[in-house]
Amino acid sequence: GTVVETPIPRVPEPVLGPPAAPQPMVMGTVVETPTPVIVRAPSLLRVPEPVQIPLSLNKSHEFTAMRASVPPSLLAKGLRQDEWEQVMAEFDKVRQANFFYDQGGSNAECCYYCIPGGPIQFALCLCNPVTWCVCVAPVEKAKTAVALEANVILGRYGLTVKFGEWELEETVKIVGCGSNEV
Repeated sequence: GTVVETPIPRVPEPVLGPPAAPQPMVMGTVVETPTPVIVRAPSLLRVPEPVQIPLSLNKSHEFTAMRASVPPSLLAKGLRQDEWEQVMAEFDKVRQANFFYDQGGSNAECCYYCIPGGPIQFALCLCNPVTWCVCVAPVEKAKTAVALEANVILGRYGLTVKFGEWELEETVKIVGCGSNEV
């Protein structure tokens, strides 16, 4: 007898990743699927870049300059100059809650925390309960009150206030609601 060789069908190698979507068939022929069209969301839904406002006593000039006019990204959201002045007046309350605000500003603050021992002095100050009662607690209390007041105004425009946690340069950020910014 004669031997008939039949080819062994080749098994495709497995492909890692999600399986390809099946192609629609019309009478045994492959029909191309339409390419989806991606439409960008309108600009009303875009979250503006965070506006960062310096609150440190050594950044008084920057704070004053920012207080003068509404940042363009907030102006685009509809925030008015009078509302901006109210928000900045609230932020100034945080600055004024700093014990050293009327005691020589950032120079006195530096002396308290860093002189004569530098980093050791700083660590000792953070261990001192007086530092917490006189220097830290009033600022933290002011941040809470200011955030509530500022968010009433900014919330109308889909914005919110976020204070930094334990930063050497104290700042506040105004971010869009739903932003991943911390």
